[in-house]
Amino acid sequence: MNEVTLKEAELNLEQLVKKVLADKEPTAIVLERGARVVVVPFDEYKSWQETAERLWNSVGGDSGGWKWNREEAYDRPILRR
Repeated sequence: MNEVTLKEAELNLEQLVKKVLADKEPTAIVLERGARVVVVPFDEYKSWQETAERLWNSVGGDSGGWKWNREEAYDRPILRR
């Protein structure tokens, strides 16, 4: 996985996004205190969410009142009671 600093990402955001889309390779943006966020192509993210939903459902994911919220999962991963 590629890594860039937040400053590098700010200066070259368009180039970073185009590279992530072209290479289909996630890039981590490293913040000053070491925290990281990851930029991934949306189709890849959506695929991960669908896989997580299948895995969740295969182990009885709604036990304990938790449910996978598919509509909101594409915006952010959400499990609701």
